[in-house]
Amino acid sequence: MGKTLECDATVLPDGHLVVPQEVATEIAHRKVERVHLRIELEEAAEDPRDGWQILLDLPKTAGEGKYDRASEDHDRILYGR
Repeated sequence: MGKTLECDATVLPDGHLVVPQEVATEIAHRKVERVHLRIELEEAAEDPRDGWQILLDLPKTAGEGKYDRASEDHDRILYGR
């Protein structure tokens, strides 16, 4: 039997789990093929999919772009690279 790690994970709307970085790092540094999970479900206070509605509305509410070549200049525009 291997090392036991405990953590809280976030459940994304599509059902994927997001674990803390230290847990992901521990898994990445070992030859791990499978993990055994014990899941305790906690009900969300609100439906997390409600937050996605803002993103779904973006194409309808976003104004016209400022940059002619935004996809080509993505890193320079966002990160100054």
